[in-house]
Amino acid sequence: MKIKSSIDKALADAQKLHAKGKLREAEAIFAALIKAYGRDAPILTELAKAAAMMGEREVAISLFRRAVAAAPLAAAAHYNLGKALKSDGSIADAIHAYKTAIQLDPLMAEAHYNLGNALCDQGQTQDGVAAFLRATAVEPENDMYWSNYLLALNYLDSCSPQECFSRHRQWGELRESGIADGRPAFSNKKDPERRLVLGYVSADFRTHSVSYFFEPLAATHTRSHYKVVLYDNQPTDDDVAKRLKSAADLWRPIRRLADQDVERIIRSDKVDILVDLSGHSSNNRLGLFARRPAPVQLTWIGYPNTTGLKSIDWRFTDDIADPPGATDDLHTERLFRLPHGFLCFRPPEAAPEIVARTACPQDRVVFGCLNNFSKISNSVLALWVAILKELPQAALLLKNQAFVMEASRNLFMERLTALGGDGARVELLPPVGDKTGHLETYNRIDVALDTFPYAGTATTCESLWMGTPVITLTGESHASRVGASLLERLGLHEHIAATPDQYVAKAVALAKDSERRHFLKQNLRNMMRNSNLMNAPLFTHSVEGAYRQFWREWCERN
Repeated sequence: MKIKSSIDKALADAQKLHAKGKLREAEAIFAALIKAYGRDAPILTELAKAAAMMGEREVAISLFRRAVAAAPLAAAAHYNLGKALKSDGSIADAIHAYKTAIQLDPLMAEAHYNLGNALCDQGQTQDGVAAFLRATAVEPENDMYWSNYLLALNYLDSCSPQECFSRHRQWGELRESGIADGRPAFSNKKDPERRLVLGYVSADFRTHSVSYFFEPLAATHTRSHYKVVLYDNQPTDDDVAKRLKSAADLWRPIRRLADQDVERIIRSDKVDILVDLSGHSSNNRLGLFARRPAPVQLTWIGYPNTTGLKSIDWRFTDDIADPPGATDDLHTERLFRLPHGFLCFRPPEAAPEIVARTACPQDRVVFGCLNNFSKISNSVLALWVAILKELPQAALLLKNQAFVMEASRNLFMERLTALGGDGARVELLPPVGDKTGHLETYNRIDVALDTFPYAGTATTCESLWMGTPVITLTGESHASRVGASLLERLGLHEHIAATPDQYVAKAVALAKDSERRHFLKQNLRNMMRNSNLMNAPLFTHSVEGAYRQFWREWCERN
């Protein structure tokens, strides 16, 4: 106990010195501790964690490696090394460390879970799904493991919409079975026409793709008819967060609060309609919604599928993303199709000017995709290879976090080559430092290629805002039809393919039509400005009309 106490004090001193910029003094303390305890795996692990907290990633990885060397049969040592490697972008090495941990301890759920994340980050989504499923088998009560598993199912073209729904409902039944019967009655005044209290729950009230679509609504709500409360599950202080905070009547941080405590706050706030903006995405609070803290509950924008919870009454969509009768039975929620589309976009303020590529005969047409790497399945890649074969001078540009590491780039090139692709015509870019730089990448792309069966949403809007047309392929699920919903709002029906062959043909035709591409590069931004996709007052009117309908129905039933 004395040893641990003295080590803890030494680490605290080192962290204080590091924070003051006294790096040599901090390093001296670390060196002394390593010299004294260099063969003690638990102490090396604590040293590594402290180094990681100070932002010394290389030092942390080195110490985690020493801990593994000191205790090679300790699953936790390999697991901790894997987490450090993953944070450093060394995904392939992290995968190896996680797999070693699992070999040593097959019941280490967190190792299965983090292995799944790493595999998905590297584009090995099928294997990632299998790892998530093993994590849920070990810890079936862990909502985070389930959410990542369910989210990843949307990436797989091998998982039918029916199977995907079945898995979501499996989780929903498990989650709702743990909620006690006889929930307290609501004290909300049952007046169908009074001012309503709207609660929005999200971890993304910040610079995030969700806020691209939430901020137009938040800024234009009719305050005389609606009070707006934001329940923030990941408080941030960036410019978007500040704008949203100023647009709300009440802002409540809830990240550190248990579901039952947040439920008490929501009931105390007299929220009439509670809206989930996360679904099964990161840091969601679906466990809170399972408790039904508000009379009317719905889900919107944060996730392209059902939540699986019967306690959520409604889901916003539209008649393109979910054609009437096509997907209603694949949701636990009732679908409400907003008449002008279920999305309203606010472009990022950091968007640069559009720069048209110089058109000359020797120029190669550049296709591109900046979507989440997990969405790039072999089925998608096979069609991209087919497009390039039709256009021998064309190139493909991809940008993703995974491409920081050589091992990830090599793995992708192996996939491409196995499908008959030519790696010499493909450029793999790592992320850039800021949003402006990210968006400027579109100035190098002539035609953006959407992914499937999980289409882009914010990525598609960014591409269009930068004057880069998008070709999308529709399917049976909402996730595969969001691209179509966005393009139809702009009158770009000809960019929507119904079959893989059409997808290839439309991409090739647009690549060959330089006049059409030039027109779109010059006009897409204004087309968006003048469309329903950016008509916030019209969109808000539709949403508020839906809210009033939901509330009237609840009052009538009660």
